[in-house]
Amino acid sequence: AARRLKAAALAAWRTVYVTGKARRAKRMQAVQHWALTLEATSFNAWRAYHQRQVGKRSREAHAKQIHRRHAISRGLVQWLTVSAEQQRRRSAAALERELERTRRLFELVGRIARRWRALAAAKRRSGLASLASGPAVPATMSIRTHPLLFALPPSSSRPTAPAPAAAAGRSAAALGHDGLPSRHRPPPRSGIVPPPSDAAGASR
Repeated sequence: AARRLKAAALAAWRTVYVTGKARRAKRMQAVQHWALTLEATSFNAWRAYHQRQVGKRSREAHAKQIHRRHAISRGLVQWLTVSAEQQRRRSAAALERELERTRRLFELVGRIARRWRALAAAKRRSGLASLASGPAVPATMSIRTHPLLFALPPSSSRPTAPAPAAAAGRSAAALGHDGLPSRHRPPPRSGIVPPPSDAAGASR
């Protein structure tokens, strides 16, 4: 009976020992699996964090480059706009100065031209008035001795025709630009410059 009890106790102990060993083996396997799973989870989390940080730095660098390019482009656009505006203002000011100078020049030329026309008209009127109110022919003065007429040759001698060039020169010298003889033209007024004659203009 003692032997049977010892055998039964040994069998029970063996069963408990084997069961405990299997349970411990399963527990160690579970712990190892949990450790490996936790390690894999931690590694995946670290890798994701590292990838997020790398992506964040890359996006920040790209954003900084874009911001720098935009800032440079805006600066260039503003600089070009200001330069174009300043150039337009300088051109407008230069054009305004040129227009003002041209306007003053035209006003000066217009005043000179009107003054010259007025002086010429006054000269012409004074010449015509002096011609109209010339000296009367005395009763004893014949038509041959009138100062406004050329001297005629005596009837006894045969008249000789002067050379064409000499006659033209004497006629131009005797007559002025207003068609009056030089000895009967009134003297020029003070401050009035007579216009040049046609012969002087042709010689120039």
